Amino acid sequence: TLPEPFKARALEIMNPKPTLAYDDMLAADAAQLMSNPRKPFHVLPVLNRRTHKAVGLIRMHELRGAGI
Repeated sequence: TLPEPFKARALEIMNPKPTLAYDDMLAADAAQLMSNPRKPFHVLPVLNRRTHKAVGLIRMHELRGAGI
């Protein structure tokens, strides 16, 4: 059997109100969101502004690689 932490469903541990970016945002603005000193993070979901459907993720590593 799996240890207790491995039995949790994604719904039980996810962030229900994540910070997100829209596909028409500037990459520099996405980097600024991710660099919040109170709560920095490395991955940001990207949504289509019109449909609000997920279109991908942007990682800080990718932003840094692009020189941002």
